[in-house]
Amino acid sequence: MKNRVYWVDVAKLFAIIAVMVDHTNGVLYSDVRVAFLSYYSVSLFIFLMGVTSYWSYLSYNGSMLVKLRTSCLKIYRPYIVASIIYNVISYKKFDFLSIISHIVYFNASGPFYYVLLYLQLIIIMPILYYVIDNHCELQGFAAVLIISEFTNKYSNILDIYGGGGKLFGGTYLFVVYIGMVCGKYLYRNTFNSNMAFAFFAFSFIMTIFWAYLISNSKAFADLIYPPFETGINPPSISLIVYAILIASTLFFLEGALKPDGILMFIFIVLAWLGRHTLYIFLYHRLILDFLIPTLVTAFNIGLLHGCFARIVYFFSMMCGSLLFEYVIEKTHFMLRELYK
Repeated sequence: MKNRVYWVDVAKLFAIIAVMVDHTNGVLYSDVRVAFLSYYSVSLFIFLMGVTSYWSYLSYNGSMLVKLRTSCLKIYRPYIVASIIYNVISYKKFDFLSIISHIVYFNASGPFYYVLLYLQLIIIMPILYYVIDNHCELQGFAAVLIISEFTNKYSNILDIYGGGGKLFGGTYLFVVYIGMVCGKYLYRNTFNSNMAFAFFAFSFIMTIFWAYLISNSKAFADLIYPPFETGINPPSISLIVYAILIASTLFFLEGALKPDGILMFIFIVLAWLGRHTLYIFLYHRLILDFLIPTLVTAFNIGLLHGCFARIVYFFSMMCGSLLFEYVIEKTHFMLRELYK
């Protein structure tokens, strides 16, 4: 797309914040409803993956194999580095066999199952794009629905957690397909600011309403389509709708904001943070599980409580991850130049 789309990056920031909320369950809070409200995170990431992948394929004219390789390496290279770092810190030594095992089983850290999920969806993406680009959305919808149901119930990859352990992610395949279909039409359609604000208001109200319902009734909406069951990862219908509502709210919000207003400036700043979610995803657990407890013990800091604790933890996880990104990317650049 010619102009940068900010809502996608802001949505990624919302998703990674939800990931951190989920992973601080039992550390910063213990309310089950709060945890359940954060479970939209991975579905939102996968939906956005579908949207941006369609845009990417639409403007791509090169070799499909080259694109697949580039897309896979974009996440797999940082993943391998992160797995080695986690392994060395966990075991306090360089254990090659253990590192290889963690890399193969995607379990150096709990959230790393997502990398295998992402890679599987990357591989099938060209087929989904071909179906949608040839105006076969409805036929593709039916096929993806059937495949998602089947793989969600009857597939297993290395006993890996969640969508990573299901062929093509189980119901995440359905989510990424919906994202690609939305990407096709969001690419072409524009809204004036008044219309965008009206849609934003409606979408925001629906998101709050849906969040209230699923946090109290949880599986109520899954009665809409029982074959998807009431799962969290891979997601049920409840969480899929929840993620799409959040994405639509942010999409219309960007259209409603004045291009030169202070709110748009804040939106752009949030979008900048959202463009760094890969490294926040890879390293926030390292900071949460190892670095923060180590600092608390080393400096004899008492237990943190309340809002101050949340600020410290979330600030540390985000800024620490950005620091990891800076150091690792700089090191990678220097080594590449050196070996040239």
